Amino acid sequence: MSAPQFLFDGEEAAEVDSVTTYIRRLKAHRWLLVGTLLIFASLMIGGWLRPVHGLISAFAIFVLAMIAPVQSRKMRIDAEANALNQADSERQIHAIASAINDPIMLISSMGTVLYANEEAERAFGRIEIGTPIVLRLRSDEIRTLIRNTLNGVKTGSIEFLEKAPLERWFSVSLKPVLNDVSNPQYLMHFHDLSETKKTDKIRSDFIANASHELRTPLASLMGFIETLAGPARNDEAARDRFLKIMQDQAGRMSRLIDDLLTLSRFETAWGQSSFGEVDLKSVLTHVTNALSPMADQNGATIKLSFNEGLVDPLQLRGNRDEIIQLFENLVENAIKYGKDDGRIGVEVNEDSTGQNFIIGVHDNGPGISEEHLPRLVERFYRVDVDTSRDKQGTGLGLSIVKHIIQRHKGRLNVKSKLGHGTSFLVTLPKIQPK
Repeated sequence: MSAPQFLFDGEEAAEVDSVTTYIRRLKAHRWLLVGTLLIFASLMIGGWLRPVHGLISAFAIFVLAMIAPVQSRKMRIDAEANALNQADSERQIHAIASAINDPIMLISSMGTVLYANEEAERAFGRIEIGTPIVLRLRSDEIRTLIRNTLNGVKTGSIEFLEKAPLERWFSVSLKPVLNDVSNPQYLMHFHDLSETKKTDKIRSDFIANASHELRTPLASLMGFIETLAGPARNDEAARDRFLKIMQDQAGRMSRLIDDLLTLSRFETAWGQSSFGEVDLKSVLTHVTNALSPMADQNGATIKLSFNEGLVDPLQLRGNRDEIIQLFENLVENAIKYGKDDGRIGVEVNEDSTGQNFIIGVHDNGPGISEEHLPRLVERFYRVDVDTSRDKQGTGLGLSIVKHIIQRHKGRLNVKSKLGHGTSFLVTLPKIQPK
């Protein structure tokens, strides 16, 4: 334990040998001296203390009272004011930290936790006051940040990965907030980067997938162009066959670019399309009629049905072209990936509240394994890559469906079982008849 710190004011230091200083010190200790003299007098009268010993002890205490430093009244007031100011500062810091939506901790100069707001406990669990932060957040980056900051080294923010209970990324900074030499404190701020990291990964994956999807048909085109310019220059049969393949590959690239542009428009222009009243029966009739030739080519049939309890007109608020694209994508997928001689059902009902339409698109195809269902609407995700490319799929159709449904404040549910087909159920809010 460190030795007591005695406080001197400037005037006393200059007059330390003066009689005035001794008198002021004796005056400051007067009650201690009076009490001591009374005790010694009582002991001597009672015979418990010899007079010589009593006088010597009293003189010694008198001398100590003259030379013992005294804290001036002004310095006592200043010390009390400083303590109150520090307490007020701590309360203000706690109040500000509680109002911030990011995790905040107050750290002592020993690296222990003095305070943690609700967001910090929500992010990292219960944090006991006095816990060394390096024991709670086991990270070399955190340890280095704290060591450098406590040693006075200016540091920026670091990135920290918390793996439990969930994997999350944080940007962490540590700054001094109370510069009291005897009790310095530091504010540790955590900013959640998880969504940013997730977005960056999605963007990176998207660029990689888009590049791959475009590179494959482009490489095919380049190869056939070189062949036609060389060995097959005068081979009419090979030329006709190669041109057909090149046309198919160019069409694949065109479809992919169209879907990329559509997806980009939905993601960057949220809510900018003009919405109005859309007749659902008219839209679905248009879609089934438009895709009937494609179904006929695959030996499939499309059946459109409406629940008898529905009252015309079946109207919802939205963009007609987007609603058409939504159901064209779903019905086209049912034709492509269902049985060649299968049945596609498009059924329209309303939910139990009567507030929403439920449009189901069903096929009796091979079905989809359960582990694939949560990822069906991801960009470029395919259950079977080879089958998708054979069917001229771009891997973006269901992602476009998801964005259209979200723009119309709807929901998408997918039900499927291997060998029993697949059902896509779209819920869209209806306009109530007047």
